[in-house]
Amino acid sequence: FTTFKKILVVEDDVSIGEVIQLILSQEASYTSFVIDNPHMALETAKSIKPDLLIIDYHLSGMDGIHLYDQIHNSYELQKIPAIITTASLENHMQELEERGLVGLAKPFDLDEFLDAVRQAILSTETPEPR
Repeated sequence: FTTFKKILVVEDDVSIGEVIQLILSQEASYTSFVIDNPHMALETAKSIKPDLLIIDYHLSGMDGIHLYDQIHNSYELQKIPAIITTASLENHMQELEERGLVGLAKPFDLDEFLDAVRQAILSTETPEPR
């Protein structure tokens, strides 16, 4: 049986959020929730406990790294992997590497995006005991 993976997408550009949601549902059949407000995203993460976070770096009111840190401060959410998306990836590489985060430059290639999502979700799965 397949367990449905939940992905929380935090993107304040609604059209980009919709495209990401469409890609995730059509190409990989993941259930995704798109939130455009970082404070609401924090509450949503606590209630749905997603398998993956996809966070835009440039959010209004809080940057994506700060949001990631806040989500990970919560014990039950601290193991959730995250992908940070940004048009200025090279400016944020050190922050991402310090936290072991995957960064994707916008606009991203569809295959590259889906590979990053699959890798991040696989990294959380524990292999079935034999």
